[in-house]
Amino acid sequence: MFVVDHSLGELANMLHGYEACLWNHDLDEESEDRPFHTAIFSDWLTETEGLSTSCGFSHAIEHEAGEGEAAFDRFFELLDRYRAS
Repeated sequence: MFVVDHSLGELANMLHGYEACLWNHDLDEESEDRPFHTAIFSDWLTETEGLSTSCGFSHAIEHEAGEGEAAFDRFFELLDRYRAS
C-alpha cells in the first residue's frame, strides 16, 4: 500500500475499507498472529494504553504521538504489541 505523507488517517481509512470488503464477501483474515480488526484494536488501545478512541484509533494515536511519521511509527509499534497479546 502507498500512504501519502505517512498519514495514519489515510491508512485507517484503507483498513476500514479492507474490513468492509472482508465482511461484504463473508471472508476471514488469515493470520498467524491475532487478526486485526479496527474495533477490537480500538478497544485494546483503550484498555492497555488508556487512550480515548471515540474519534477512532488514528486520532487517538496522533493525539498521543503527534501527526505524520511519528504517529505512523507508533501505530506499528502498537500493532505489534496488539498482535502478540
